[in-house]
Amino acid sequence: MLCHVQVLRSDGRLLARDELAQRPVRFGRMLTHTEPARFAHTVLVATLAAPDSQTADNLLLPPLYHAELVVIAPLALRLRGMELIGPRAQARLVLQEWLCAYDPEP
Repeated sequence: MLCHVQVLRSDGRLLARDELAQRPVRFGRMLTHTEPARFAHTVLVATLAAPDSQTADNLLLPPLYHAELVVIAPLALRLRGMELIGPRAQARLVLQEWLCAYDPEP
């Protein structure tokens, strides 16, 4: 689905309204898939790829692991999950949320 995504957290901290107003809104194709997890059978992963992409090759945002639907409205939804921050060896997980505004495909 094509959508406009606004990232609602920075380093796990919920951003204030004035901070959100200064952040860019990304436009792309939201894709979901499952990946094997260490302590669970699978985990749902949401990604935002370039609008013309059908695969998750050209990501506009870091993947959202263990994505959960928090709120749904007629033209928007809010996802919450975990984002990996830092180099692979020192990577850490932080809470992240996406506000996704629906953009109908032509």
